[in-house]
Amino acid sequence: MTERVSFQDGMCRKLRRVAAASGIVTALMGMGVMIGWFADIEFLKRIVPPLVAMHPLTASGLVLAGISLYLSSRGGPRHPLGKGLATVVFLLGTAKLLSLQTLWSFPFDKWVFHAIAGNPGYRYGGEMADIVAFCFCLSGGALILLDWTSSRGRRISEY
Repeated sequence: MTERVSFQDGMCRKLRRVAAASGIVTALMGMGVMIGWFADIEFLKRIVPPLVAMHPLTASGLVLAGISLYLSSRGGPRHPLGKGLATVVFLLGTAKLLSLQTLWSFPFDKWVFHAIAGNPGYRYGGEMADIVAFCFCLSGGALILLDWTSSRGRRISEY
């Protein structure tokens, strides 16, 4: 019986380390893209030059999601800053999806990154893709519900 508990504890520690490392890698990727946009370093904005560059708002969402995952894995899933950042990622994706599916305008990406969006010299699509917004809704929601337990004692994050 004690071996199983120690195995579970060891496995939990390993999985938390993997989650923390994944959060760090995700945040660093987003930061790299942001540095690429602000310092005009082409290879940081896109993988291969003919491909479309990652949108700066997408990079910002990756940074927020990565930090949220790191905080949730290191400080427990109820870490208030981790939950707050996950909520921002969820709301970012939801707002962008609503603006793409309705007539409501969501110019947040143009407000924050006006210097980039307004420069016609950049190869730049102009707005976050709808699939990225959908993925932000899913990942933000998953990070928010990480510690939610049903009335039967089941955790939604385990399914």
